[in-house]
Amino acid sequence: MPALITTSDACYQALTDKGQGMLSQWTLTGSPTTYTGVVPNTDGYQITFTMQWRDMTNENETSTGATATNPAFGVGDTAVVGTCVETLDSNGAVLAAGTDTEGNFAVCHWFYLVVGGNVTSIKRFGTAGTDYSEVRYYNEVEWGTIGSGINGANTPTKGQAIGVNQGYSRFPATATSYTIGDYYSQSWYQPKYATTYAAGALRRYNGASGSRDKVRAYCMGIKSTSL
Repeated sequence: MPALITTSDACYQALTDKGQGMLSQWTLTGSPTTYTGVVPNTDGYQITFTMQWRDMTNENETSTGATATNPAFGVGDTAVVGTCVETLDSNGAVLAAGTDTEGNFAVCHWFYLVVGGNVTSIKRFGTAGTDYSEVRYYNEVEWGTIGSGINGANTPTKGQAIGVNQGYSRFPATATSYTIGDYYSQSWYQPKYATTYAAGALRRYNGASGSRDKVRAYCMGIKSTSL
């Protein structure tokens, strides 16, 4: 299947600072008739998110615009950068409060790093060299209005992480540093279709031609995880 969604080069080239976003793409592949994996309760389709790393040397909150709620931080601090995708309704509008029939209000892809270069940092309670990235999904309260509920400090803990029960994997599996221009991926299997979903459940996206779910991508600029 073709990509579900791709961010444009404007995520970084049209902005003064590369720290405000990176080129990203999502694809949906697989077949429920041939799936033989061990992940429970899946429809057999795998989502893969891929982001191309840009040089983060000299990128910090001072360069991307410090504010009262996101004060400046500098070299040596731990930080996070990534891309989020928000589910929209059939008309391309933000989901109404309480919607339980569509995809998650938002799914975010986070990459942790040490400010001032391209060295990886681990997610909270993670393992060095392994847990340098993760995928988290959010309900309407956690996500807020166009991501207003997300900040650097709550990135490693807010929402719920997609894990081994969904067949989550990252590529490369381990990394102590990011290589400029290389691609970093995160994959997992979708759950089976349901007419309604619980607020805290991972939800399914439809990528079928002619009836694809509508989504909107957001570049999530570098933020400190210690604020």
